[in-house]
Amino acid sequence: MDRAVTVSLVGSPESLATARRTADEAEQRKLTLLPVHAWPLPAPEPAHTLAEGAQNNRAKRPVHHARAEIQARNPGLTVVGNLVADDTRTLGPVARAAVHHAHPPVDVIPHD
Repeated sequence: MDRAVTVSLVGSPESLATARRTADEAEQRKLTLLPVHAWPLPAPEPAHTLAEGAQNNRAKRPVHHARAEIQARNPGLTVVGNLVADDTRTLGPVARAAVHHAHPPVDVIPHD
């Protein structure tokens, strides 16, 4: 993958607004957008029960929703959806590691 801009999604209106701003910036710089979403580990795929399938769908929904909206707003932008597993909805170890290894600029926008 070419250089990418990563944006974290939590499913809130604020994180979607951040994703929109980040998408505009990525498109302007001709970079790929990589939306990520931290969620408790989803069930193995393929899901074996309806509950596991529902858990996986909830985990993927913010990225799919943001990706569809961003691609509609920014048709020239490459958007690659991703799911990052983490054990908390706070700034957990996965998010901290991503921020630590990222090249500036980095925005960390917590969700209440």
